[in-house]
Amino acid sequence: MAPRTLSPEHRLQTAAALVGGLFFLARFGPGFLDPGRVDWLLGMADTAFNQLAWTFFRADAWHWPPGAVTTFMAPVGTTVGLTDSLPLLAFPGKLLGFLLPEPFQYAGLWLLVNHALMVLFAVRITGRLFPTAAPRLLAAGLLVLCPAWLIRDGHFALSAHWVYLAALDLYLRPDAPGVLRAGRPWWLLLAAAALIHPYPATFGLLLLAADQGRRLLVARTTTWPRALAVVGGGAAVVVVLWILAGFLRPGYLPVGNLPPDALWSASPQALWDGQGRALLTPELPRGRHEPFEGFVYLGLGGLGAVLLALLLTGRRLGALLKRHGPLVVVLVLCAAYAFGPRTALGDRLYRAQARFLWPHFYVLVGAGVVALSRWRRPRWPLAALAVLFVLQLVDLWPLLDRRPEYADRTFTSRLRDPRWHDLAAGADLLLTTPAPSATTVYRDDFVDLTVLAHAHGVPTSAGFATRSYDRNFAEAERLTRDFFFGASPDPATVGIMRRSHFAALFPRMSDELLCTDLDGYPVCVPRTASWLPDRAFRADAVTLAAFLAVHLERTVILAGRGDAANALTPDAVALLTAAGSQIGRLPQGASYAAIFVAGRQVFEQIQPGRAVGATISAGAQLGGVRVGRELSLTGSGEASGPWASLLIDGREVLFNAPGLNAVALDADQNVVATATFAHPDLLPELAARTGGVVFSLVAVER
Repeated sequence: MAPRTLSPEHRLQTAAALVGGLFFLARFGPGFLDPGRVDWLLGMADTAFNQLAWTFFRADAWHWPPGAVTTFMAPVGTTVGLTDSLPLLAFPGKLLGFLLPEPFQYAGLWLLVNHALMVLFAVRITGRLFPTAAPRLLAAGLLVLCPAWLIRDGHFALSAHWVYLAALDLYLRPDAPGVLRAGRPWWLLLAAAALIHPYPATFGLLLLAADQGRRLLVARTTTWPRALAVVGGGAAVVVVLWILAGFLRPGYLPVGNLPPDALWSASPQALWDGQGRALLTPELPRGRHEPFEGFVYLGLGGLGAVLLALLLTGRRLGALLKRHGPLVVVLVLCAAYAFGPRTALGDRLYRAQARFLWPHFYVLVGAGVVALSRWRRPRWPLAALAVLFVLQLVDLWPLLDRRPEYADRTFTSRLRDPRWHDLAAGADLLLTTPAPSATTVYRDDFVDLTVLAHAHGVPTSAGFATRSYDRNFAEAERLTRDFFFGASPDPATVGIMRRSHFAALFPRMSDELLCTDLDGYPVCVPRTASWLPDRAFRADAVTLAAFLAVHLERTVILAGRGDAANALTPDAVALLTAAGSQIGRLPQGASYAAIFVAGRQVFEQIQPGRAVGATISAGAQLGGVRVGRELSLTGSGEASGPWASLLIDGREVLFNAPGLNAVALDADQNVVATATFAHPDLLPELAARTGGVVFSLVAVER
């Protein structure tokens, strides 16, 4: 029997997928396909928790639901669904984990597949409209150049825009007899989408409902029982797979890990606002709408396609809207949600409402392509498509090459002290606070801590997920309370916290804990632990003037967070003024940062409306003292987002507490004492009587 040969159509679609792969290589280069290269993922918060959750999931035992991972954000854990770790690849990856290298990432391969499928399904759609290759390929190129998709590589689950094109391809196909033949392609697509992310799965399900509604109410090619069976089957596939992947868990309610007042809806001008990312269109003034999630720009070529659709359709517009009435209803409902106010549904499942406008690009631009395909003058569609494609390509040129964004993205753990490994080796849990979603995304510190935990096979409460369960919050609070404040903290638990929380928690901590400083993290262990620190924190309640009297002859660095003026007392102002400071003129709520060396001021900035600070390179001279380490100082007042930070070689040494943060350094820039001064109402009980508290490290008495 002669071997079967591919039909011209199949050859064209195969070529389209290959072109999509080449498009990926042109945008990113081949380096991202290396499965052992994870630095570009760990170097950014979103991709870091995607990768880390998969890494812990791979090493964890199987649980129910199958997508659960208990050692990441322990002890309740999370799921590969809620961490956007692509259950579609995480499940087979875990099954074949014994064959895979360590480390292993599939994000690069996934982005390659996305590019290939985008071009493939765009070519399939335009094949239903144009008989010849040239207009078909130009139209496909216009559909592929979606601005919202081109910037989505940093969140690779959401980069699966090919699902929208595949759903439109199924919507345009001829009717198929029988429930199975009509439903099977939709169910397969929805199964894949359900194991990717809720957004493509939800729109796929909505488009399936629109498809069956059109065939039932307009075309009258199906029946109520058959349409309900097809849609119901699709809904069942999505719900079952969401449960297996952990997007949904009966009895649990996921809660978004972002402030409830965050604005994630789209602005009214979103479809024609390039937000400064496009080459040919200006950035329009916006209100408070979040710029990245609200980026649903159509592109100059896309806008031209929509305009042509309106012009060419003319009087037939009403009839076309009626013919596709169910689809119009779906699009209107999605737009109303995208432009509307934030809702509880956004907290629970759909955090960024503006994403419900993503499918509109493909429908609106696709409508322009359809209108051009029916133009009576045969040569005009080709010319119009060529112009639109070139306009779109040039306008979106800044979004095409993604290599510069990732070129310098690397990961080097900031946990440099070798004692971390001794500490983790004897632990059963690395307990981080504040919890539950990490330590949080504070300087992406969850990455350092989870990499450490994974290296030693230790569960950790550190981590991050787009959503957590209410139970995560309750259990994290219980663990924190029992360990830090209980009478008998678990000797196999290590407590790690933000410096900004340590000053407030320290006065209430159990006497059974010893707390030390490792690479800028306060780390606490019970006195009965197998590993004990050489030095531990001691806290003394002193006034700002007393602190300055002791340390001003060394190097003293001050950074205000919020209203630093409330921390000032006349005797402290007198000492600083004598050293050359203008702090006596510090307005209420202003930003403040200063450096004093050997009793005199060598740097000082005061600004009412913006943050202040400086970066001093290693080797520079500061007041006659050679700086051996890089210092990066920031102070921010009430009007510019309260923040106080001093990084020494990238390591935080301040507590970022309200008021005036201070640190005293010796000649080698080692921390002698760290302090926080504020109005007594803002300080813990220990410091309320003096208006300040000073922490220093002293030798542990064994």
